[in-house]
Amino acid sequence: MRDLADLIRELAEKHDVPGLATAVLHRDQTQVAVHGVTSATDPLPVDEDTMFFIGSTTKTLTATALMTFVESGALSLDAAVNDVLPGCAVLDEVTVGMLLDHTAGFRGDSLVDTGWGDDCLARVVDECLPHEPQVTAPGAVVSYNNAAVVVAGRLLEVLSGRPYPAALAATVLEPLGMTSSTLLPWEATGRRLATGHLSGSPVLGWPVKRSWGPAGGLASSIGDQVRWARFCLDGGP
Repeated sequence: MRDLADLIRELAEKHDVPGLATAVLHRDQTQVAVHGVTSATDPLPVDEDTMFFIGSTTKTLTATALMTFVESGALSLDAAVNDVLPGCAVLDEVTVGMLLDHTAGFRGDSLVDTGWGDDCLARVVDECLPHEPQVTAPGAVVSYNNAAVVVAGRLLEVLSGRPYPAALAATVLEPLGMTSSTLLPWEATGRRLATGHLSGSPVLGWPVKRSWGPAGGLASSIGDQVRWARFCLDGGP
């Protein structure tokens, strides 16, 4: 079998990718390979603890965190969102499960930045969600919905009594030993973090507003992603 490190080095050079990390899990074996640097202009070697933004894979961690409350009996996927978040501007027929399977039916991609405070998700629900039109009937159509997962993140806050980053850490990251993952730029200070690039040039700044955190804001290392993948395949804490 072709060596994974050789393969990603060849692909990175072909597609002008400054740095990357990848892993293959097969049964009880794991192969990890890293290549390149964190930034074209401020290069540090990529290693297994280098954090990359994982985008919408974050949604799977948000859903899993909520499922811990389903497992404990504190929440039902069939519960109306309005029963858990009184006053939430969604139809009474929208359930918790619909937030997670993208069938809630309201528009989901026009959220605004509500700042970096601990109240940012509450503000999304109170200030932004009322302006999202209901496009299809709840449960009728699958349509990718970032805003619905942000609402799910707010549910997690209410159920746990903690801001979303702390709640996710307590329910998922810490039990799985995912110590090289964060949603907050100040927690990434001093850590090795890959910079996004466009046409070979670094795109500076934290790329995901905090209010979108539950839908796509996690930065995570390949080592932590291996832990996450193994948990999804085999179960765990």
